[in-house]
Amino acid sequence: DKDCIVGIIGQSTLLPCVYKNGNQDMLLSDIGIEWRADSVVVYSFVYGKEIREVQGKDYANRTHLFTEVLKKGNFSLRLEDIKVKDIQYYKCIFNRKGFGSSEPLDQVCLTVAAHYTDPVVQRDAEGGEAQFNCSSGQGFPEPTVHWLINGERPPVDTVRSTVTQEPDTKLFSVRSLLTANVTQEIIVSCTIENHRLKENKTSAVIY
Repeated sequence: DKDCIVGIIGQSTLLPCVYKNGNQDMLLSDIGIEWRADSVVVYSFVYGKEIREVQGKDYANRTHLFTEVLKKGNFSLRLEDIKVKDIQYYKCIFNRKGFGSSEPLDQVCLTVAAHYTDPVVQRDAEGGEAQFNCSSGQGFPEPTVHWLINGERPPVDTVRSTVTQEPDTKLFSVRSLLTANVTQEIIVSCTIENHRLKENKTSAVIY
């Protein structure tokens, strides 16, 4: 998804579409624009008027076209309250009155992401072993967990991570458990990596 626009879940994002018409302004009454996701109409503007009746129900009250720049050929669409199910290819189709058939202008790939909460690291001692719990949530897509003990990665078999997904929001939560033998003071850190946002969040404890 490296060529996709990344929308943040719960926020709005702009799907760009520009018609290069030189410096000549167009009349709104001559402009027809339709944004589609596969066969579903995301937004329809026909010769000066929004047509809400044909809009897919998932997009109702979530779309906005900037009418003040339409005459310049800027048909970019703002999609609000981004959701996981908005991951899709969106096509911008232009029809100018008196110029024949519709013309596909742009196809925009949209993917989504959400910031994980700062990880919380807790420790529980049991004899010579210590267990460290790292938890974070409200993120998307599924994260990668990185543990360090004094700056070095622990053995793979000492880490056990569980990821769960909310059925409604589709956001992920993660809980990771690290078991370590402790004979001296150590610094343990847990990093939650969101590769889509190129974002790492880290917490550490001294034990």
